Amino acid sequence: MLRTFVKHFFYLMKKTIEHLIENDYQLDLNLILLKTSTIYKKVFLPSLVFYIGAFAILFIAYFGVILSQFDNLQTASESIIALNPMTFSIEELAIYFSINALLSVLLILCNSAILHLSWQADQTANYSLGSAVKAIFSKEGIQIAIFCFVLQFTISSISYILQINGFNSVGLIVSLITHTLTLLVVPLILIGKLNMLQAIKYSVQLVNTKPLRYLWYFIFIAILSISGILFLGIGILFTLPLLYIFIYALFSFILNQKTN
Repeated sequence: MLRTFVKHFFYLMKKTIEHLIENDYQLDLNLILLKTSTIYKKVFLPSLVFYIGAFAILFIAYFGVILSQFDNLQTASESIIALNPMTFSIEELAIYFSINALLSVLLILCNSAILHLSWQADQTANYSLGSAVKAIFSKEGIQIAIFCFVLQFTISSISYILQINGFNSVGLIVSLITHTLTLLVVPLILIGKLNMLQAIKYSVQLVNTKPLRYLWYFIFIAILSISGILFLGIGILFTLPLLYIFIYALFSFILNQKTN
């Protein structure tokens, strides 16, 4: 019975998205921001727990590596500052890109948990950290982690190739366009229960219906979500959750047009 339900839900989600792609759905930034604000008030404290946990893991891992490889923090800091990826061998580049990709995976799993919390808070008054944690360790969470790792590794590689050929700004543009086109991949996997390839396909198709609007939305919310770093650095814990709460609000706003 559960398998039948999943198949039916999966079929309905595909049909809903295909209908939205074929028909001209609307986007209203004011309404999306209003929903983002409403959900933010509900899930801010649980979001804070996830980010503090993620930063704690990074802190412990960082100092673990530092203490195992260097004599003191000053030597470690000087060595890290002096790192120049342009001088790395192929093997060193692969390790460097892999570390960057793993850091992105940790961050996107936190963001996925926040998106899941946003979905729960929007649907019901009963939502919990436990269910969000369970979601990121589910089959969908694993697909999101794989997607993020491959995407980040690929973008880093392309940006590096462009940079060594003197096209620094082109790498930034490629990264911006790629992240915009895949903006809806996480909710399509986590909420829509689509597999990774289908989520990428439908995200690209949905974004391509209004590419400049989505690009503007992504730039706007990305800047807003990191603006907290201006407030003694720790302020980023208060603004970072906005990114995926906004993405959920955007995704929900789109789907509700077909539902209604």
